[in-house]
Amino acid sequence: MSNRIIEKLNTLIESREGGSHKTYLRLWETMRAEDKIVAALFDDLSRSSAIITLAGWKTHGILSDDDFNDFTEDTQNRINTLMEIMQSE
Repeated sequence: MSNRIIEKLNTLIESREGGSHKTYLRLWETMRAEDKIVAALFDDLSRSSAIITLAGWKTHGILSDDDFNDFTEDTQNRINTLMEIMQSE
């Protein structure tokens, strides 16, 4: 996840589209948006929110297919259902 964010920021820095100030503003907004995603995925780790967290991790590529397949079929179905709901919003 961190690598993806850094790559996104590097792309903005390298392009410098619109000049330095606009690049800075885009960097700032990108960092704020990405920080919200990271916070949602990692700040409230608890058993009661585990399925929601795992669905978020799977959506963002943090939970690999190999790790996902280690869960029970019931857990996989719950995660897939939540991912469908998240993607429809």
